[in-house]
Amino acid sequence: MALGLFTLRDLRIIIPARYLQVVPVLLLVIVVAMTWEVYELFIGVPIESDFVVDTLTDLCMGIIGGLIGYSVGTSVNKL
Repeated sequence: MALGLFTLRDLRIIIPARYLQVVPVLLLVIVVAMTWEVYELFIGVPIESDFVVDTLTDLCMGIIGGLIGYSVGTSVNKL
């Protein structure tokens, strides 16, 4: 998601600079991750006994990926 925002900016699609800061990018990542978890419930993915651990792991990995994507996007922007 983070790299997608920077790609859209590079393609000259209008994205205000305030959306390319760390907090809005991470909020977008969290919203997409939570939407994915709801989607899994909606389509009937079996709920296992470690559902909470799985959900928290997915959210943490999404946030870490968002931070990495943000750092790569900002560092490429500086080149």
